[in-house]
Amino acid sequence: MHRILIIDDQPVFRQGLVSLLSAQADMLVCAHSEDFQQAVPLIEANRPDMVILSLCVDPSNAMQTIRYLHANRPQLPVLVISQFDEALYAQRVIRAGASGFVGRNTSIEGLLMAVSRLLSGKLYLSDGLSDHFLSLQMRGHSALCPPEENCLSNREIEVFALLGQGLSTRRIARQLHLSSKTIDTHKEHIKTKLGVTDNTALIQRAVIWLMEQQPQSTENCPAR
Repeated sequence: MHRILIIDDQPVFRQGLVSLLSAQADMLVCAHSEDFQQAVPLIEANRPDMVILSLCVDPSNAMQTIRYLHANRPQLPVLVISQFDEALYAQRVIRAGASGFVGRNTSIEGLLMAVSRLLSGKLYLSDGLSDHFLSLQMRGHSALCPPEENCLSNREIEVFALLGQGLSTRRIARQLHLSSKTIDTHKEHIKTKLGVTDNTALIQRAVIWLMEQQPQSTENCPAR
């Protein structure tokens, strides 16, 4: 019987995971928690075979938890479930030490497949994400070697990505439910970290970076 611990701050979704996994003949949810502070002692007390962690709880704390577990329990596989764009976040969680990444819109069959793969000692990425990593490597980018943009915080990545989509400061503020002043502050921090001197260069950098994160179109590929 495989023991699984779940970390998710949304009770309905968390209970749904508990019910789904508990219904499997070879799986047991040994504990679940709504935050990372509670989860660490639960992990030590229950010794799960894997952890399912929601990136939606608090992205910064989630990344810290993944790094902590990778450093202190390197054999413990961590499956990350996220509502965020996998092209923007999957690389970050895999580098931090997670063993798999799925989106919240993943089918039940896809989720159970991911759990089974991690429990058998394998990694799990969706087909689209695997293709994306391969595309990056073919274009000369290592999916696991951090470019300069990976010094950005998760919030800064969100702002940077929206800049790359052509959104104004005001629209970014509305979308992220923040003030325009806060967005301007994030932009200044991003410029400092990337060594960019003005907003025009920042936007150009964001556009190029965002294009590199998207899987290449196969529309013009020769037919087999």
